[in-house]
Amino acid sequence: MVMHSTLEAIADARYACSRATESVKSCKDAEALRNLDELREKIEKIEGYLNPFVISELDGMLEETYG
Repeated sequence: MVMHSTLEAIADARYACSRATESVKSCKDAEALRNLDELREKIEKIEGYLNPFVISELDGMLEETYG
């Protein structure tokens, strides 16, 4: 259950990053883009701690949820 919650949180964060990045690009706000890049790096670091099976499961969840 905790693992599922973690995966869901990561998926939500990745989706939010993508949406925020697109919004910020239209404003050309460099500081906001740097902050998003930092967040993306931290999400990738968290993903690195998960085992490969969980990563593939997460990718499947993202594809199903967000297309």
